[in-house]
Amino acid sequence: MDIALKHLAVNKLDANTYLEFIPFISFYLTTNSGIAFSLLDLNNSFTSYGLLIIGLVIVLFLFNLLKKEKSSIGQAAFIFIIGGALGNLFDRALDGVVTDFLLLFFGNISLFVFNPADLFITIGAILFIANEINVKKGSSNL
Repeated sequence: MDIALKHLAVNKLDANTYLEFIPFISFYLTTNSGIAFSLLDLNNSFTSYGLLIIGLVIVLFLFNLLKKEKSSIGQAAFIFIIGGALGNLFDRALDGVVTDFLLLFFGNISLFVFNPADLFITIGAILFIANEINVKKGSSNL
């Protein structure tokens, strides 16, 4: 889904042009050669492909954690995170950048531009934290 929506955005949206979608999200096509919130967005191939390699290592690590996870919520968390990461890694592998096209804003304040893969990673992180809190609460009752 992430790859298809990024492809659609690239083919249908003009770069750096706002298109209203819903009250707090607009379409705004841009790219990011760095990581979250444009950190390390240096627009050079060393950074982009270095991040690609680091991302692949992290995905392999997370996949190993997924195989060991017993909780269904924990498994879902890892699946969301891994799926989102793979969506962004695939995008980065093609041209060295990640396509972002959803602009979150409140009033006149623009917060950040993201893509569905980022949303999947965020959902996975929330599930992971909730699961860990649940595990800690359960173990404190022993």
